[in-house]
This record gives sequence, C-alpha cells and structure tokens, in this order.
Amino acid sequence: MEIDYIYYVNKQINTMQYALKNYLSLLIAAISFYIAYLTGSGIILDYVKFSDPLGEMAVFILATMMGAGALLTLKK
Repeated sequence: MEIDYIYYVNKQINTMQYALKNYLSLLIAAISFYIAYLTGSGIILDYVKFSDPLGEMAVFILATMMGAGALLTLKK
C-alpha cells in the first residue's frame, strides 16, 4: 500500500515538473490557437479591420502554424 502511494506521489511530481518545464510553449500554443479560432469564426473582425479576405486567411494560417510549432517544442 505504501509503495503505491509513493509511486502516485512520484508520478504527480513528474507531471507537475513536465507542465512547469513546458508552460511557455503551452501558453504560446493556446494563445495562437485562440487567435486562429477568433479569425476562423469571424469574431476578430470586431477588433481588426482586414483590407481583404487574403489578409484574414494569412493571419489564420500563421496563427495555426505558430501554435503547431509551439507544440513541437515541448520537451519530455
């Protein structure tokens, strides 16, 4: 019973260390995907005026690529 508890605590500590080590990458990915969502759904048009739809598509693609790139930088 005691060994299971120690394993559980060790696993929780490793999970927290993983999250703390990668918090910046996860934060950048979340913000980038949120911007891509706002652009794709059209909500961002209330805040940013695009001159043409190509600019809006470029922002969507760049935000999605930045989020994916941030997820690729996660460390084990």
